[in-house]
Amino acid sequence: PKEITWNWNEKIGDKIKQGDMYFLKVSGKDNLGQEFTFVSSPIPYDIQHETVNYEALIIVNFETDRLLAKSSYQDARIEYLARKLIEKAKLPHKKIIAIVEGHTDIIGLGPRNRRLALDRAQKEFGRLSRYLINSLGLPGGNELGEWLKQNAIEFGYVSVGDSQPFSILQAGEERIIGSNSLPEGRLLNRRVIMTIRIIKDEE
Repeated sequence: PKEITWNWNEKIGDKIKQGDMYFLKVSGKDNLGQEFTFVSSPIPYDIQHETVNYEALIIVNFETDRLLAKSSYQDARIEYLARKLIEKAKLPHKKIIAIVEGHTDIIGLGPRNRRLALDRAQKEFGRLSRYLINSLGLPGGNELGEWLKQNAIEFGYVSVGDSQPFSILQAGEERIIGSNSLPEGRLLNRRVIMTIRIIKDEE
C-alpha cells in the first residue's frame, strides 16, 4: 500500500519522536512453511501539531508490602479526581488519557513489587470507576465505558513498580524527593497516582 493509517500512541499516550527513523518489519511463513522477514525502507511521517497538558495527582500512599492505605482522606481524594475527570471531559476538541499508576519503594524483589503495584493500581482504578458511575448517575460499568468513549477518554491502570521514585519539578529541573534510603522517601514512593494527559487539537 502507498499509505498506512496507524495509531502512534503508546499505552501511556506518548507520541513518536521527531527525527527518529521508523521501519515496518513483517515476519511470517509461506504455504510451504518457509519463514521470511521483510524490513521496509524508512517510513516518512507527518506529526500533527497538538497541545498536551499533563497532571499527576496522588491518590493514596500505602504501608510497606501491603494494600492497606495510610490516608484517612482517601475517599475525598477519589471523589475529587472523579469530579475533576468529569470536568475535563467538557473541554472541546480534546482527547484525554487518564492512567492510574501503581508505584512501590525498592524494598522487596522486583517481580513482587510490580505485582503489588499492579494490585494497588487496580484497586484504586476500581474505586475511581465506581465514583465516576455514581457521580454521573450511570447504571453500571458498560454505561461508563460508553461515556468514556463518547468523551474521547482513555482510562486504565498500569504497574510502574519501583522504577520511578517520587519527584517534583523545581526551577525547570526534576528533583527526586522520594529517596529510598529514608523511611519518609519510601513512604512517598509507595503510592498510587492518576496521570491526566489532555491532548487538544490546535485551531
